[in-house]
Amino acid sequence: MSVAGDLDMAAAFKLEPEIEHVVQEHAVDELVLDLSDVSFIDSAGVGSLLSSRERLNVLGVRTTITRPSQPVRRVLNAAGADDLLLS
Repeated sequence: MSVAGDLDMAAAFKLEPEIEHVVQEHAVDELVLDLSDVSFIDSAGVGSLLSSRERLNVLGVRTTITRPSQPVRRVLNAAGADDLLLS
């Protein structure tokens, strides 16, 4: 699943239900999020990624992020979430 643009509070409220929809609709056991086209991420975006990962983990769905843009990588690193989310 590819994500693009800003991953701020407004986008986070839309992303979480979309992630759950994709997982339920396609009965996947792994969700890979491509964040190469995300130009900005804030704490709400990081929180959304972490909470989605946690909820999906309970369902047995592995969640990983690939190709994070430099701004995403920098924020995830600063938040200490890079080890949890980046593959």
